Amino acid sequence: MKQKLTLLNIILIILFLSLFGIFFSDPFLSILFITQGLTLTVVLVIRILLKNQQESQITRLENRIKTKNKQLQQKKEISSHILYYHSVGVLMVDNDFSIIYANKVAFDLFKISLEGKQLDMVHKELFEGIYKHPDNRPVVLINGKKIEVNYIPNRKTIYLSNVDEKETLRQKLYDETPFIGYLELDQIEDTLNALERVERTELLSDILRIIEEWAQSYQFELVSLSEKLMMILGYRKELKLAMEEGFTFLKALSELGKDKDLILTVSGGIAISGIPFDELSELADSTLDTALSRGGDQIIISEEGEMVKYYGGNPQTSERRTRISARIHAQKLARNMADVKTVLISPHTHADADALGAALGVYKMAEAMKKKVKILLDPRDVTVSVERIIDIMKQEGDFKEVFITLQEATKTFSSDTLLVLVDHHSEGQLISTELTQIYQRYVIIDHHRKLDDALKNPMFIYLEPYASSATEMVVEMMKVFQPSVPLSPFEATVLLSGIIVDTNNFMYRTSSRTYEAAALLRSYGADNFKVKNLLRESVDVIQQKAYYLTLAKVYMGRYSVVVIPEKNIVDRTLLAKIADEQLNINYIEASFTIGKISDTMVGVSARSIDRINVQSVMESFGGGGHLNNAAAQVETSDLAMVKNKLIKQLEREETEGEKMKVILLKDLKGKGKKDEIIEVASGYGNFLITSKAALKANDENIDDLNAKKEQEKVDELKKKADAKILKERIDFRAVKLSVKTGDNGKLYAKINTKMVADTFKDQHDIELDKRKLQLPSKIESIGTYTIKVKIHKDVEASFELMVVEE
Repeated sequence: MKQKLTLLNIILIILFLSLFGIFFSDPFLSILFITQGLTLTVVLVIRILLKNQQESQITRLENRIKTKNKQLQQKKEISSHILYYHSVGVLMVDNDFSIIYANKVAFDLFKISLEGKQLDMVHKELFEGIYKHPDNRPVVLINGKKIEVNYIPNRKTIYLSNVDEKETLRQKLYDETPFIGYLELDQIEDTLNALERVERTELLSDILRIIEEWAQSYQFELVSLSEKLMMILGYRKELKLAMEEGFTFLKALSELGKDKDLILTVSGGIAISGIPFDELSELADSTLDTALSRGGDQIIISEEGEMVKYYGGNPQTSERRTRISARIHAQKLARNMADVKTVLISPHTHADADALGAALGVYKMAEAMKKKVKILLDPRDVTVSVERIIDIMKQEGDFKEVFITLQEATKTFSSDTLLVLVDHHSEGQLISTELTQIYQRYVIIDHHRKLDDALKNPMFIYLEPYASSATEMVVEMMKVFQPSVPLSPFEATVLLSGIIVDTNNFMYRTSSRTYEAAALLRSYGADNFKVKNLLRESVDVIQQKAYYLTLAKVYMGRYSVVVIPEKNIVDRTLLAKIADEQLNINYIEASFTIGKISDTMVGVSARSIDRINVQSVMESFGGGGHLNNAAAQVETSDLAMVKNKLIKQLEREETEGEKMKVILLKDLKGKGKKDEIIEVASGYGNFLITSKAALKANDENIDDLNAKKEQEKVDELKKKADAKILKERIDFRAVKLSVKTGDNGKLYAKINTKMVADTFKDQHDIELDKRKLQLPSKIESIGTYTIKVKIHKDVEASFELMVVEE
């Protein structure tokens, strides 16, 4: 600052002196004097400015250095603080494993001074763990705490992490994993179309209210994307609770539907993962597609690192349809038929009695609407029973022109044709893949669960996986179809045969609706004896079945498998019949028949009773069907390969029967007490684990249990010691309780434990648990009574209660 003032003074003097140049008589000298003075002044000013700028830069630099040093010091102090106080214990050792440094966490952990001591003397197990296996991370018990040890040899440093704290953090991250889900109301458009406007609005409002209330109870975010689609967001912890409780809104919707004679079901796909939200959304959408392809009425959970879980939906065949569905689709079929001149009906390839029965029912509906109609059929690719039916139909004058071949259909039928596909919905089951290319206006009526290769863009699809047969669905539509549909006794008999074939004489998948459909056909004159004749088998078929049944082998005590000899090419219908027959074997719950249906194709037919889901088994082969009735076709000629794959799949299905050990988290009647290790069937064990009633009895959980028991022993000793101290404070004391009495000395009011505990607190400032006080059986008059206090199961105190008159 002083230097700045000096330079400023010099500038002022120079400026002042330069002004004297105006007094020189010689103009040249005057100008020269003034010019030099001004030049010198400018130079000095520039110098001052440059110097000030340099000093300012130096000051800023010094300040930055000071700030940086301060930050480094703070960082050093923080690092030192973390090293000394953080939850990770730190030990530094020399080459002889003598401890040269220990932070506060390590000191608190061992509860002794550590520096200067040999590690093997402080904790032998810790020393042996890192000395013998320096690359591992052993877990040791230090003063009742499970500690993970991480040894860095080149730094001679040992880090001690509390496993329980790490687990808490891991659990927090696990609980807060986000999920995205999509919920879709199944066939809601069809349901709404059958209702009046006010009813539609009321129904949608009720549905949304039920789902919103459910979502709010778990703090989920719910976003309505359309009338039938909703998005749901939240975290894993709350979703697990919803999973444990079985998505209660599904039941509420079902009850609402019952009240209104409607079917209200939901399909859902939920994805849980720590991946980016756009990928998580795509995964949830894909999971929803899976739920829909499995027939809907279920919620599928796709969780990272976990098996896919299924909720809702009934795994058993059950009645879940109402007449509204048949009425809606009958109306749709009538509208579509009204828009065309001709109708072509196509069963699936290798048509059976159900496909033919359904086709004949649709034929009669089209005929009632006075449409030109034909049934597309290849007489060389049908079952034996269908051959017999066709022969009889051709003998009847009215049925000579019912059937048409594919070649004839492509020549005579125009683009103004409605194609009706019955008893199938996938490209692989079409009589010809050209059908949906030639006739782009087509509808589907089927009772099988939706397959991956389902046909795209039908005019409408009536898919009812819980119906026993496609014929049953068509009969229900015929009942409400307008105009009304007449049936002859023979036609009714053909339709009844379709229902009987697909239910194996009403043994499988039958419901009240199945019997209603059969009863309706009986009212038209369907003849059970004629059905029996239509479905009777030749002696060759019976002999074949009897022979092939001798090849049956039983696996795991409840699965029967027949492999047709490789030299024989058999009909798919025969495979199904042999599978049916195997269920008559004692103790067999599921049966499978494997045989070549062509030189390059192996067929598998599956049947089951009760709870075994052969559909899921066949889906592993790319096939499908129903819970108790399914099939698959495998492109191979290797029967042994198909059989081995089947047995391995059955073994996977059977793993639920294996034994496993679990640790009970609560008392289970007939099983064991809390914290007891028991052995149960694997399926039941997994149920206990998922329902939070048990933990898997692995080494880690057993160690946790043992540590918990040790801690409980310590806690119990402390409780007992505390109880003894309290006993000393209570024993030999006395309290006085004043009460009102009558003339005979009897007490007006009954003395209870709360009165005694409150009196003891007032007079001795010691709080007693009233539930632990044991009063004499009767305190009816003034006097002195001994009161016992059960402080602990092994510790009891007592004091005197003096009841005196108030």
